[in-house]
Amino acid sequence: MITWVTRILMPDRWRYMARIAAVFAICTVLGAMSQAQAGTARADIQVSVTLMARTLIDSESSPRQLQVSAVDVARGYVEVQGATSLLVTNTNRRGYVLSVWPQVQVFSTVVVRSGDSQAELGADGGEIFERRWGKTLPLTLDFRFMLAPGVKAGVYPWPLRYQVSSLTF
Repeated sequence: MITWVTRILMPDRWRYMARIAAVFAICTVLGAMSQAQAGTARADIQVSVTLMARTLIDSESSPRQLQVSAVDVARGYVEVQGATSLLVTNTNRRGYVLSVWPQVQVFSTVVVRSGDSQAELGADGGEIFERRWGKTLPLTLDFRFMLAPGVKAGVYPWPLRYQVSSLTF
């Protein structure tokens, strides 16, 4: 199995901006208080912060290879249970899109299952819509690869790569 870990190592800009806004609010209030001591004055401040949606794969565990046996070729498909585990972070309440990209042309279609959900994707891959959000979303994927015509028994590189992005609608 291969494990990829992807994490953005940047300062948390939104917390930093919220702290700056709080400092400005405090300075405004203190400025208004010193004016109030000299006479009557009024100060209003309105602060708003917009957080951008963030969706990423924190970790991925997938096999390096797909083993196709003579029995698999005879029945026309390869079944792989629990092959890929993803840990997704998604702060968008609308959900996210899991894009599945083929890397090796060994299948004509692939059925991707996660729990009670399943999607059938063609040889050119596709997208799976997930209406979940949260800090850490574990996702375990099972596959049924319907073998492409002419595929022979053997060992092939793992045929899929994954990407996530926020839903915009």
